[in-house]
Amino acid sequence: MSAQRATPPLPDPDDPVLGGYWAAAARGSLVVQRCAACDRVQWPPRDTCGGCGPAELRWLPVAGTGSLFTWTVVHHTTIAAYADALPFAVGAVELDDAPARMLGRLRGVPPGQLEIDMPLEVAFEPVAPGIALPVWQPAGSGSR
Repeated sequence: MSAQRATPPLPDPDDPVLGGYWAAAARGSLVVQRCAACDRVQWPPRDTCGGCGPAELRWLPVAGTGSLFTWTVVHHTTIAAYADALPFAVGAVELDDAPARMLGRLRGVPPGQLEIDMPLEVAFEPVAPGIALPVWQPAGSGSR
């Protein structure tokens, strides 16, 4: 009998609000929302503009660089797909070119070596056909 690898919870690429974000991530691009009416940039995504209400929201590509604002280290999980990765860190990353903080798994640096304001860059990990999850790694570490 062969062991089957547990699948992590997957995002819905057809979600009416987040679908464009997941499509961009699958292409290796990081995006935030921008309102066509008032030019406000917002994160997290939602179906209306936080500045002017109902409006046309578009996806704005961002550089995918930022600095570590804060983090936590996960030592226990109820999600079997993450059990082999314990312990791992999840951080809030302050984007360099948008007024936003994004959450994501931190990779490429042991949790004990994380530092506030550490420069980070986004990378994309394919997890299923057509789905990639943004993760954050030390700036200049290569693979995106």
